Amino acid sequence: MLKKLRTKTRTKTAFNYFDIAMRPGLKKKNQGKRSQDISKLVSAAWKKIDKAERAPYELKALKEK
Repeated sequence: MLKKLRTKTRTKTAFNYFDIAMRPGLKKKNQGKRSQDISKLVSAAWKKIDKAERAPYELKALKEK
């Protein structure tokens, strides 16, 4: 019997942490929309925030590396 190799998962980026934080709230506000539409909203929100607001997410990403 072969053992399954455990490969390390990709590290999360600052955007991934932002997505994790924002998605639940956006899902509640936009019920009935597809996941693809929610992803577009998260992406638009990410592009709008400045560096100071991105800093906590970037810090989490750096800690994971």
